[in-house]
Parts: sequence; structure tokens; C-alpha cells
Amino acid sequence: MNERLHNSGFILSNKAMADSFTKKSSPDAKHICFWIDLHAFPENREKRAAALLEEFIEKIMNIPGSLQSFITFWDFSPHSSDIIATPYETACGIQYTGQTRSLDWCGSFLRMVSEKMWIGKDLAGRISAFDYLNKCAYINKEDEIFKIILKPHFSIADLEKCLVNILPSNNAVQL
Repeated sequence: MNERLHNSGFILSNKAMADSFTKKSSPDAKHICFWIDLHAFPENREKRAAALLEEFIEKIMNIPGSLQSFITFWDFSPHSSDIIATPYETACGIQYTGQTRSLDWCGSFLRMVSEKMWIGKDLAGRISAFDYLNKCAYINKEDEIFKIILKPHFSIADLEKCLVNILPSNNAVQL
């Protein structure tokens, strides 16, 4: 049965396993996933919950070695006690092989493009269209982390054009 775990919750995943399809051994990146059914809250509490989550992510992303994080609004919660593939990866045609959780993958490709995201310096260093990114997003660099917030009147598609070098794709699966 493929039912959601809960309407709200979190998962902390620290699994280490070899990718059984490529036989490549890359330790898994540590993942933490929070989700909450915002429809269950009055609007004023919804905004407060989002603000608290953002504050928490800011603290997590200041931990050395942090790779990426994002906040978005999906009608989604994990179907298991693991973070297998994001809806974005699925929409990009990525067939889950275990690789999307690896340090290699998370250090090379975004797991999501959203209106608000944080990426580490190594991932940011692979962005070739920083000039255009500055036009469509507010960028705040603090230490080794880039916080990217989509500007009004721009779309996720605009962000994707800037981030094409670090977007997940079927070609990337052979990493």
C-alpha cells in the first residue's frame, strides 16, 4: 500500500549504502525532511510555522558541510520512512536507484528548485548564469551558503534556466 505516513512529521535519514545499480559506493548524505499540512492551520499560524521552519533551516545550513535545502509548497509527504526521491526529481524523469541520496549526487545536483532555497558554495560554483540569477532572484551569501529567493514576476522556469548545470537529469544518473 502506498499511503502517506502522516499529514505532518519529519524524517532524519543517515543511511549508508552502495548504489546497487551502478555498483558505485558513495556514502549517503544526511537528510532531514519536514512536512506539515498547512491547510490544518489558520492562516496566521501557517505563516508562523513557515517562519519557524525557515529559521531552523538557516541554522542547519550554517553547519559545515551542508549541501542544500529548500522550502516549497507541495501536496506531498513521504510514503516511507526514507527520503527516496523528491517530486521534482520524479518530474525530471529520474528513476530512483539509491543514487539521489548519495553525497556525490547531493553535492552535484539540486534535489529541488523552489521559490526559496539554500545551496552550498561547491554547488553554487557550478552555476554558469549567475548574472541572470541575480536578475530573477535575491541572493544572500553568508559564509559558504547562498540563500536564493525568487523575485516577484519571475518563475521557477526562470530559475531553472539559471541553474541548468546543477539540475537533475537522466544523463546525470551515470555520475
